[in-house]
This record gives sequence, C-alpha cells and structure tokens, in this order.
Amino acid sequence: MVNGTADCGIAAGVQISLNRVPWAVQKSDAFKLVLVSFLWGGQFVAARIATAEAPPFAASFLRYLFAAVTLLIIHLIRERRFCRLSLRQWGWLTLLGLSGVFLYNLFFFSALAIAPAGRSSVVVAMTPTVVSVASIIFFKDRFSILRVLGLVIALFGVSWAISGGDLPSLLRGEIGRGDLYIFGAMLSWATFSIIGKIILRELSPRLAITYACLIGTVALAIPAVLEGGLAGIPQYSLKMWLSLAYLGLMGTVLAFILYYQGIKSIGPSKTAIFVNLVPIWAMSLGTVVLGERITLSLILGAGMVVGGVFLTSRS
Repeated sequence: MVNGTADCGIAAGVQISLNRVPWAVQKSDAFKLVLVSFLWGGQFVAARIATAEAPPFAASFLRYLFAAVTLLIIHLIRERRFCRLSLRQWGWLTLLGLSGVFLYNLFFFSALAIAPAGRSSVVVAMTPTVVSVASIIFFKDRFSILRVLGLVIALFGVSWAISGGDLPSLLRGEIGRGDLYIFGAMLSWATFSIIGKIILRELSPRLAITYACLIGTVALAIPAVLEGGLAGIPQYSLKMWLSLAYLGLMGTVLAFILYYQGIKSIGPSKTAIFVNLVPIWAMSLGTVVLGERITLSLILGAGMVVGGVFLTSRS
C-alpha cells in the first residue's frame, strides 16, 4: 500500500509538472511579447520628446549610436570576432541598414516632430499586413483572401484615423505632412522586413541586426553632421538623453532580442499578434505622458488596423 501510494504520488507529481511546464512557458512568452509591444509603443512618446530638442537626423544618429555600440559589444562577447561575409551578403545588409535604419528613422523622427504619437502608431501598425501581402508578390507566398481583406481593413482603419472619420477630406488632399512621413516610415520598415526574409536565410537575426545597425548608423552620421543638429549636444537636457537611451537600448536592443526569442519559441504568426498592442500602448502613453487627446475616430481606426493585422496573421 505504501509503495503503491508512493508510486501514485510520484506519478501525480510528474503529471502535475508536465501540465505546468508548457503553461509556464506560454506565460513567459506572452509576458516578453507584451513587454515588446509596450517598449515599441513607448518609442513614439520618446521620439516626440527627442524631436523637441534635436532635428531628425541628429536624433536618429544618436539613437542608433546607442543601439549599434550595445549590439556590437553583445556580438563580440558571443562570437569573439567579426564574421567574414560575402560581397552579396554585404549588399543585402547595406539595403537592410538603409531601409530599416536610415530611411525609417528619417521618416519616423520627421513625423513625430509634428504628428501625435498615437495616430502615428496606428499607421505603423499596419506594417505586418503590408509585408504579408508583399510576400505574395515577391516570394510567391500562398494567396489568401484573408490577407487581402486584412490589408483593405487595415488601410481603411488608417484612413479613418488620420482623417478623423472624415474620409472625403483625404480625397481633397487634406492629409498632413506628418502623416505622409509616417507612411514613409511604415513602407521603409516593410521593405526592411522583406529584405530581412532574404538575408535571414543565411545569417542569424542577431548578426543581421547588428551589422544593419552599424551600416545605418554610419549612413546617418553624414547628414546628421551636415544638418548641424550634433552641434547642440552640449545643450541637450537630461530628458532628451533619457529619451535617446530608451529609443536605442530599450526600444531597439532589448525589444529586438525579446521579439526574436518569441519568434523562435512560438513562431512568427503568433508573435505578430502581440504587435497589435503597439498602438494601444502608444495612445495610452501619449495621453498620460504627453497629454494627447484620444478621439473616437482614432480608437475606431486603431481597432480596424488591429483587426486587419489579425486577419492577416490568421491566414
């Protein structure tokens, strides 16, 4: 009887642990990806603060200087050397750095200098849907009605958000310059993602991101100097430096590491669903930190974008 009880106790213990381990892993992955969405939502607020003191190229360069140095240190600790790459790989990494670092940040900071953080985040949030549809065109991914429907719904949601619910105003050319900039940022990041699908067949995400950040930082240095924004570095406030550090370390390095851990653990489709939280965090933080007003049209537009991305992910 004692042995039987002991055996049952051990068996029960094993069964409980087996039941608990997957759930613990799921909770861990969910926490990491919710944190990623929070960090990326905070980027829009931090960029609004940074652009109050620095022009776009200077803010972009300093942000990625933080990120590139940190990623390079991590890379050298892990690999203890620089990796030898082919000329073709350098070509793809250059395009990666120019699209995802140089152009994206130029448009991103230019937009956040004049456009609300919450509204800008709604436009950027439709990036996964654009990438999904572009994959059908460039990579011959399986055609899906859900993908196309998701793109249409997301685009309608963005139009609703930036027009304040007055869609005919867009036809009258009343779209703001900040909205055009953030569209440019969204398309730049979509291009970065598409190029990434090519280069990540050969290189690890961490290696590709590290080299892309280095290339993008060097590219940003030249216009940052010509722009004259770096001359104001001695006058930058503590709030400005904290915003740049957040953008470079938290919004770039930490968020990317956690994001790719999520992709490795639960796959890209499930990971992408958590990105839908970014505009929610951005609007909430924009209201609390910056005092931005959340309108009903912005909430409805964000909801349609999230729904469109969700349909695309489901496909």
